[in-house]
Amino acid sequence: MNESASPIPREVFDDLESLKRNIGFTITTARKLVDFSQYQPPNYRASDAVIILNEVIEEYQKQFTGGPVLEFQIADNAGKVFADSQHLRQVLRILLQNSARAAGDSGRIQLSVQQVSNPSMPSDLWEVEIWDNGKGIPADSIERVFDANYSTAPDGNGMGLAYVKMIVEDNLGDIRVESKEEHFTRFLVHLPVNRESYLRLKEMRDGN
Repeated sequence: MNESASPIPREVFDDLESLKRNIGFTITTARKLVDFSQYQPPNYRASDAVIILNEVIEEYQKQFTGGPVLEFQIADNAGKVFADSQHLRQVLRILLQNSARAAGDSGRIQLSVQQVSNPSMPSDLWEVEIWDNGKGIPADSIERVFDANYSTAPDGNGMGLAYVKMIVEDNLGDIRVESKEEHFTRFLVHLPVNRESYLRLKEMRDGN
């Protein structure tokens, strides 16, 4: 005689989801170690930002089922970015996972992408903003979040954001952070939007 399976108690289901995410964090940490040891200089090229974003968003939704809600908006003018496509995937993965950990299961994450003009820059830029309503970063730690081996998370290893900063700057971009403890954290990344943008930024960096 076949008996129908009993439903999984809610607390067991929640524990399993938490375990799943923790395994994901462990895998990500291992990937960071490998990435640091096998880091390759950027392969500068025009990349399809929409495809990359959709891939990373899909990965996030699979890993954080029942976790922080991810809202995203991709502007019509943000379809292309001049950067190493694999590097961009790594940046987005790390920033989203950091936001998920900070926001917690009941939190919220917003990802927005657009092409922007900045009077202080020589060309238009591709911009991605990742915001979460998590615990925020203490004011006395905000200047150190990109330092290697520094982390405000109890189980953090201090590699992720240092690696992100290295990648972004190697791709002739910049990354900034703004945060208010117990309210929000916002990361803003700028990268060249096309080859012309890349060449102008390279000239500026090289002092020409």
